[in-house]
Amino acid sequence: GYLNKEIGQSGDWARRGRFFWKNIRVSAIIRNIWKVWLTDMIRVSSTEFGKEVGRYQDAALSQPVVVTRNGRDRTVMISADEYHRLKKRDREVLGIGDFTDAEIEAVRRAEPSKEAEAFNQELNL
Repeated sequence: GYLNKEIGQSGDWARRGRFFWKNIRVSAIIRNIWKVWLTDMIRVSSTEFGKEVGRYQDAALSQPVVVTRNGRDRTVMISADEYHRLKKRDREVLGIGDFTDAEIEAVRRAEPSKEAEAFNQELNL
């Protein structure tokens, strides 16, 4: 995994005396990498992100990186491929030919709920 690439085979690094805990930044990075296995995105403070931008850019290729400020989610970094995929979906417009006959018939038979009557005034009905 990603952690093993950074510090060697798991377990071996401690036996060899490679204690990376001397550097607070490295320990913070390792803590954030461990979060990968606990959640589906990495959360990092804006300060830590600024110190290790390249590392978090690399991580964003495989999962979102949430940058926090004052403990609140502020921005999310995702890969360019994921961004383009999301933008494409955002602009996707379906025509009547994109639906099956069964889907078209289901739309024809659909009836609005009673709650929808509240919006009739917007249509001047």
